[in-house]
Amino acid sequence: MRWRLLLCGPQSGARNMAVDEALLQGVQEGTSTSTLRLYSWAPGCYSVGRFQKASDLNERARAVPGESWVRRPTGGRALYHGPELTYSVTASLSDDGVSGTVLQSYRKVAEALLAGLMELGVAARLAPRGDAARIRTSPSCFASPSDSEVLWQGRKLIGSAQQRGAGALLQHGSLLLQSPTAELFDGLVFASIEQRERARAEGESRLATLTQALGNSPDPDRVACAVARGFERCWRLEFERGCLSEHEEEAAQVLAREKYRQVDWCYRR
Repeated sequence: MRWRLLLCGPQSGARNMAVDEALLQGVQEGTSTSTLRLYSWAPGCYSVGRFQKASDLNERARAVPGESWVRRPTGGRALYHGPELTYSVTASLSDDGVSGTVLQSYRKVAEALLAGLMELGVAARLAPRGDAARIRTSPSCFASPSDSEVLWQGRKLIGSAQQRGAGALLQHGSLLLQSPTAELFDGLVFASIEQRERARAEGESRLATLTQALGNSPDPDRVACAVARGFERCWRLEFERGCLSEHEEEAAQVLAREKYRQVDWCYRR
C-alpha cells in the first residue's frame, strides 16, 4: 500500500484541528489519499472532546478560542497539548489499515504505534478494558486508559480518539514527550484546591512520557521518523512524503476561520 506522509511543524489548535478535518473530508469526497500526519502545537493549547462541557475548563484556559483552547472533532476528554508528538490517520474504512469495527481499527492503529515505539527501543503494550465509569466522571483524558490505548509500565503513553462518517475515519492522538499535567490540571475546574491537587497526583500516577521511557529527552524529529517507520513496518506501507493539496489547504483555512476559532463551535452553543 502507498500512503501519504505529512510531517508538519508546530501550529495553533484551530489550524491543527482544521487540517485533520479537511483531510477527513477529502477522503470522504474521494479527493484525498490515505494519510498519516505527524505534528505538534504552538502555542500550547487545551483541547476538549466533541461532546465535553466547555465549563470543564476554567476561564483562563478558555481565554482565546482556537488558540488557548479548541474543541476537537473527535470525542474523549480534556488534554493539554504541550511537548508531544500528535499523530492523525485519515483513511477510507475499506483500507486494510483501519478496516473493521471501531475497536478493531483502534487496535490496528495502536499496533502500528507500538511498532514505532519499538524503533525507539521502548517496549510498550496495549491497554486492557478500561474503567469506563472513571472515564465518564473525570474531565481529564488521563483518568484511565481505554481499550487498545498504548501503555508503558501500566501507565498511558498515547491517548487516542476517533471519528467516523461517510465511509472514512479520522483517528488522532498524543504521544507525550513530557508531562502535561501541571498545565492541564491548572486549566480544569475543581471544587477546591485540594481536589485539584489530588487529581493532579492521580493523573501523574496514571500517565507516562517518552522521556521517562527512554531515560532522556527525545528529539521530536527522531520520534516522528520512528513512528512513520513503525506504520510502514506494521502495515507494510510505502510512504510518500507530501504536502496539503490546494483543495485541502483551502478547506483547512475555511474550517479554522469559520469553525475552530468560533465561539459557537468551541462552546457548542
